[in-house]
Amino acid sequence: MVYPDRLLPRPNYRLISDIEALDSFFLQRGTPDTDIIDPITHTIKPKYISFQTGHLHDLSTNLIGIFLPEDRFWRIIGENKEYFTRELWPVGEAIEAPSYPDDFEHVDTLGAIYLPINKLNGLSIPYDKEGQDGFTAICKVLHTPVRSNFWHFSLRWFNEEGDALHQKGSWKKRMLTSARAALIEFGAISEPEVQKIDIPLYT
Repeated sequence: MVYPDRLLPRPNYRLISDIEALDSFFLQRGTPDTDIIDPITHTIKPKYISFQTGHLHDLSTNLIGIFLPEDRFWRIIGENKEYFTRELWPVGEAIEAPSYPDDFEHVDTLGAIYLPINKLNGLSIPYDKEGQDGFTAICKVLHTPVRSNFWHFSLRWFNEEGDALHQKGSWKKRMLTSARAALIEFGAISEPEVQKIDIPLYT
């Protein structure tokens, strides 16, 4: 079994900074199975967006294009998992592919949620802080490639003090609860059309 070469970063790749050029594209959020829709509300189950609200401040997704919907079935495992998935790829670094069976497995029971970039990038979420209303957080779609997946993107939330990832306070849980509600509203389980990514965006 061979890990897909198209997912790996190359030394001549660069970070995708022009997110507006990806306006018509979708992000994929992997799920542990395909039982995603609540039979009562007929909406995405909140836990399939994120099992813990706190994880929403840096939500892991993949850009559909060169990364295909079925690529969610490749799962990094083993002693090198942190190297391949939890550390950002240093731009310009040459990567050796994960090897089977030590570094990855293929799990074809995983599900997926699809999130439209044009609905999320710049999305404003209201929240209250210390009993006062009128605060907002803005969603930013950020390219955060890892060594096993150049097409990894993160959803992050920013307020007047910067990235909420680095902030603390009881308000944060309320803000992220609102963020999860928005992701449930915009998320879909139907696979989107796979579009071609312009090469100059990332090389």
